Parts: sequence; structure tokens; C-alpha cells
Amino acid sequence: MALTNFGPFAFPTPLIPPTSAWGTNATVTLDASGEKAAFVGRVPKTGDIAAVTFRLGTTTTGDTLKVSLQDVDSTTGFPDEVVDQSNTVVVANADDNVFKRVVMGSNRAVTAGDLLAVVIEFNAFVAGNLNILTAAPLLSQTFYTAAKTGGGPTWSKQQRDPLIVLEYDDGSRAYIPNVYPGNLTSIDYASNTALADEYGLLMPMPACRVSGMGWYGRLGAAADLVLYDTDGSTPLETFSFDSDNQANAAQDGERSVRFAPRTLTAGDYRVVLKPTTTTSVRMNYIDCNAAADLDQLSGGSGFKLTRRVDAGSWTNVDTQRPMVWLLVDQIHDGTSSGEVAFFTMGRGR
Repeated sequence: MALTNFGPFAFPTPLIPPTSAWGTNATVTLDASGEKAAFVGRVPKTGDIAAVTFRLGTTTTGDTLKVSLQDVDSTTGFPDEVVDQSNTVVVANADDNVFKRVVMGSNRAVTAGDLLAVVIEFNAFVAGNLNILTAAPLLSQTFYTAAKTGGGPTWSKQQRDPLIVLEYDDGSRAYIPNVYPGNLTSIDYASNTALADEYGLLMPMPACRVSGMGWYGRLGAAADLVLYDTDGSTPLETFSFDSDNQANAAQDGERSVRFAPRTLTAGDYRVVLKPTTTTSVRMNYIDCNAAADLDQLSGGSGFKLTRRVDAGSWTNVDTQRPMVWLLVDQIHDGTSSGEVAFFTMGRGR
């Protein structure tokens, strides 16, 4: 196996970089005629967009929404408000915090890099009062949220990132930096938590060399960060974090460690946070509507949340991605024979 220097780089790329605070969900409120929410940006690959998925926040009064694909006015950066492809979806009063997947009436042919606006509005306003979910941090300046609200109403750009999934007619999604395919959430757990006392990331890695690992969350007490071998039970690296050795035990943040470089053969590894006391730690993660929606994140749907209790068998959650990563500094150069898994855009293996 020949390895080539490639870094170091964190993989899969954390959606929240170490210099930013983990965000919270934010909303665009639609409660009057003419109000709209939009997600504007450049499409990730060439093909035919067939459906979009978004998530509601609190719904006080349901109504029928129209979701459309539109061109972007290059002089303003807002949707041009000419509906090209669209369909409607019914929102019930009880639809708090649920995903809505909307299949367009016809597909939209796009070329990678095209500007596109996904616009959400009332189909015919009756008495709707509901929220469209977004992400509070603003990490992307090329795919952003816009809202048309207020007395006018008039368009404005929002200081928050989109929460949207673009689905192609072949069922695929593609990596879009800093666009959330699900809502931001977290799990607090301890060594005596019944559901699971270990949470982390299942990682289908290619042949490579790694020299560090990390996670984004909260360290309320002592915990071990463990890199497990492909058998799911043999620790390759274990680092014990002391909650005293940090700036603020009550604040979410990036925690990471470097270790002596270690070569991995291609296979499924796990990086897991394991609390060693009955005081809770926190793992932050993204919760999606469908497993394939993880293909919109770096690494793709092969990288998913994994958990277990009392050193038992692992349970993998196909629709969730925790904020966990390995630091890769060399990768297989493809010179040897046999099947080799490589990182590709939007796929994990």
C-alpha cells in the first residue's frame, strides 16, 4: 500500500468549524399574505432536480404552501419571483418540527454552478401562521436564506444558513458546503444512560494515515474519545479528556487530540465519545429526514451516527450525522492492486 501526503485535513469536514459556535435552529415566520422564505445558491451538480425537502418549525395555524424553483435576479440576489417548477404541500396545525418533501410538478434541468432559488410561500393565504426552519450560524456566503416578510412585504437577506435538500430525479443528492440537510440537535448522556453510553461516528475510511480525532459538543465531566478498529471492539487510540482542562465546561465547542500517525486499511471505523462518570457529556449532531439526505454532507451517507450501551452491539442511525472527525495526513495513491475506496464528492466510499 502506497500512501501520499494529503494534509492534514479533517474528514469528514465538520459542518461547524472550530472557530464557530455550534448553531441553533432559527426560523422564518410566514403569517401574512405575500410573505415568502427562500434558499438561494448554486446547484452542486448537473442533472434534473425533482424534489426538495425542508423542515417546519412551530405551526400555529396550518395552510397550504407552494414550493417553487425560480431563477435568481443577478442584480439583487433575490428570487426573480417567476415560478418555473412547483407543487403544493398541506401543513396541518399539528405539523410542528416536521420535514416536508415536495416533488415538483416537472423536473428542472440544471448545470453545476447554476444559481437557483427555492421559494416557499402560501399557495393562497387563508390564516396561516407557521415557521420555516433555518440554521442560526452564517457560514456560507454563496448559499443563503432570504425572506420576504413584514408590512410590504420586501425581500431581505438573513444572517442564517439554509436548511434544504435538493433531490435529483435519480434519487441522488450532492455535497453542498454549509447547507444543512437536517436540523441541529444534540444528545446528553452519561455512563449510566439506558439507551446508550457511547455515541460517535461510523466512518467508512479508505486506506490512509490518521494522526488525530475530535468531536463538537460539551464536556461536563471526564470522558474517553476512542478510535475503534473495524471489528467495532478493539480500541486503536484512546484519549481521556478531563473536564477541568477546558475553558468552559458548560459551553459547546470543538475538542480534539493529536496522536502518533497510524495507518488504516480500508474499512469501517468508529470514533466514539464514552463518558466515564454519571455526569453527562454532549454529542451534537444533524438529524435528517432520509438516509440519502446525508449525501449532501461531506463523506456522504456512509458516515452516520453509531451508538451502543454497556459495550454491547452497535446500533447505526442512518438519518443522523454527529459532529465527529478524523485528521487525515496521508491517503492511498492508487498504485497497488485490488479494490480501494477513495473520498469522492458527496460519497463516503
